[in-house]
Amino acid sequence: MDWEFLMGSPMPPKSQLLHGCFLEAERADRVARGLEALRSALKESYHGHMNAVIEEIRRSAGILRELADRSHVHVSRAPVVANHLNVVLPCMSKSLRDITGYYDDKTITRETRWRKMYHEMLKEGGLPLPQRFMMYNHFLTLLLFLLTRDKNYDQAQLELLRVRIMDLRQRRGIPAPVQAPVMDLVRQETMVVPLMRERPHWAEHVLNLPLVSRTDMKGDERSRAIGPFAPARDLILPDAAKVLLRRSFDNDRLCLMIAISAVDEAPYIVLRVFDAGMELFCFRGVHEICVYRDGNNLKLKRWSQTSNCSKVWAVLSFITWEELVIFHCAFIALKSRNTLTVGVNPREYKLQGEKRLFQADDGYHHILIVYEDSRTKGLRLHASVRDGELKQCPVWTGFVPQQYSSERWLVHKSKHCVWVMTIQLYVFCDRYREANMRRNKAGAFEIHFITDEAAERFKEVFCPTPIPEPMKDDGECSAGPS
Repeated sequence: MDWEFLMGSPMPPKSQLLHGCFLEAERADRVARGLEALRSALKESYHGHMNAVIEEIRRSAGILRELADRSHVHVSRAPVVANHLNVVLPCMSKSLRDITGYYDDKTITRETRWRKMYHEMLKEGGLPLPQRFMMYNHFLTLLLFLLTRDKNYDQAQLELLRVRIMDLRQRRGIPAPVQAPVMDLVRQETMVVPLMRERPHWAEHVLNLPLVSRTDMKGDERSRAIGPFAPARDLILPDAAKVLLRRSFDNDRLCLMIAISAVDEAPYIVLRVFDAGMELFCFRGVHEICVYRDGNNLKLKRWSQTSNCSKVWAVLSFITWEELVIFHCAFIALKSRNTLTVGVNPREYKLQGEKRLFQADDGYHHILIVYEDSRTKGLRLHASVRDGELKQCPVWTGFVPQQYSSERWLVHKSKHCVWVMTIQLYVFCDRYREANMRRNKAGAFEIHFITDEAAERFKEVFCPTPIPEPMKDDGECSAGPS
């Protein structure tokens, strides 16, 4: 975006500033690639400083996209960040365009291009290039915290960085931005004070937990969304009370967000693509979507009223088996527990490509299953609701370590009780308390079965009893008369 036409003009509309975030993110990606090409032609002694600049510029692209994505769903809170975007975007854009001008200068050697770029831009504000983009990124991150009412939001830090960016603008000849009235800002920022005691949603927690293991799945790694899509200006997205997940696919060309509506507290999914310089959006309630596995992909399907049949809405490609499983379980749990859901197709509970090795009642109105994935040969424990309206709804899952030692990993403590010594649970509801199952001194996860036969079968999955070899006589038996 060319910001010159905005100089001295009235405050740009929020939609234009959010569109500017996407455009500057694209520019940042191009600049990072250009610097990487320049780096490959220079001596290794230059690589340290260049790597630092490239890393921060790539971070800028990611933060800009995330800020714009979340601003489109936090509709009521987005206006408060617009003033601040009007401060930072023109300054960041000029930095990126200046860098492009330096590395594209074919009249001088590549080494001179880098040296000239680094030292000339240092003179503008006394900040080396890596520190300049670190300042931009810190400012943008605080805007994210402001938007999402994160406890890490720091108003004093934001103001300090704003003053530094305004000083840099002045040194570079960029006029001061036209801003919204101060009292409006005060009211807006009071509206988005951090929520210090807000209880996290289970899905927000489980979908953002770090993976304790990563089992790669080979396959198509390109995700795609079919839509139908519409430009942001033509689509009114529901106002989100909370974003449970923001996940990017295909190098951030596709973004998926799962949010909770501020109106009816129902979960919904927003898809965003960036095509031909334009961000496009579509959304559906979780209750309107069906999910099925296809290899290393999850297919999300919607019902088409015009065609009177289901159609693919999006195809999400996952690199690791664990991520695919957790997303599938969380989606099914959200859908099953949603008051707007009429029914869940039994096929949706089943993750295609898994073989059931064990099933039994664990004594807590749950069914415990051991699954083996045919693609990766990975093993996982899976607990689901035994009966009632939520029958088959996932409660938790846990992945068996790839290099487990059965004797140390699993301990048969009593007839009905088995201890799993090391396992990370991913829990898909609020009521389940994992701590209640770890009250022993070892901190092991306890599984209590109704019958001793079930406990023995469970142990056999991981510690099969060796089959005794047939007895051999000392001498050979020969047929015939004695």
